[in-house]
Amino acid sequence: MMEVEALFMTADGRLKGAPRNPDLVLSVQCELRRVLDLTSGEPYARFGTSRDELINSSPSRFILNARGKLTPTQELGAACAISGKISALKVPSAANPAGFCLNMLMDSLITGERVAILDSSGRIRGLAEGIVPDR
Repeated sequence: MMEVEALFMTADGRLKGAPRNPDLVLSVQCELRRVLDLTSGEPYARFGTSRDELINSSPSRFILNARGKLTPTQELGAACAISGKISALKVPSAANPAGFCLNMLMDSLITGERVAILDSSGRIRGLAEGIVPDR
């Protein structure tokens, strides 16, 4: 919830909710084999980025996107998707220094990979299975 700014941390370290429109929160089960882990410093230089660039909110994605441009992180994600070799990126969280986000490239899932919504009530069903052959 911190990532979507529905929760934030106060100066004294407590979590506080922010009034806003609701988000849909789902639990998902992921079976992924090709995850690029960008949470450690080792691969940053290899991919032409840095931890600071991955968590930086400047330039604003809203402003750049409105101008028809991508942020550096969006460019990295697009390059990974185009490569066809990566199914998801594990990236540091901008909102929670101890956390991470998993950005899944759904069109890049290979055979045997899947992402499913967990809902034992059966009201919400969703499953994405890889159809791209594993090279």
